[in-house]
Amino acid sequence: SQISYQFDIIDIIIVQSIVRRRKAILMRKGLCATKIQAAWRSYDCSMAYVHTLADVITVQSVVRRWLTLRKLAAIRIQCAMRVFLARKHFAKDKALYILVTRHASATKIQSVWRSY
Repeated sequence: SQISYQFDIIDIIIVQSIVRRRKAILMRKGLCATKIQAAWRSYDCSMAYVHTLADVITVQSVVRRWLTLRKLAAIRIQCAMRVFLARKHFAKDKALYILVTRHASATKIQSVWRSY
């Protein structure tokens, strides 16, 4: 009976060893799967961030271009208005100059005519 008991203990130890080995293998597989999943999720999130960042940069570029064109349009309108006002002012000054010159010329002609 003593020998049977020792064989039973050895059998129990062998069974425990096999069960513990399988449990350790399954845990390693579970840890490996967890690590693979964590790496994939990290990569997926970083790629999503990179794509989102690229989209944000594209939108910023479009908005800045639109604002620049809008500002240039305002500058062109201002320039055209200044040119219009300058020409108007020049035409007014030219008309006044012609009027004064004609009046002075007429005065000179009259004074020369009357002096004879």
